[in-house]
Amino acid sequence: MRNILPFLTRIPVNGDFEKIQKELWAIPLVAPISSTLPVLVLYLKLPLANILAVLALYLTIGLLHLDGLADWADGIMVKGERERKIKAMKDLNTGIAGLFAV
Repeated sequence: MRNILPFLTRIPVNGDFEKIQKELWAIPLVAPISSTLPVLVLYLKLPLANILAVLALYLTIGLLHLDGLADWADGIMVKGERERKIKAMKDLNTGIAGLFAV
């Protein structure tokens, strides 16, 4: 589990990326671990709890998934062959499709 957590979250655990294959069984356990802080924020019923819970979630998992969504949308919107779509997805700049998807 200690190899998957640093790959899928921002939780500071020392892990080895090459050993993730042996821990694929633990991927479903990452969700309860990464959502503990946001659930705690909602449980305490703090002011603006919904916004704080989303911020706590992004603090825990980072913006990795949001960036992936933007790259995917940019690739979908490009007309042409596969290589051109992959080039758009790997581009460091986010296109209008990525902004719209986010």
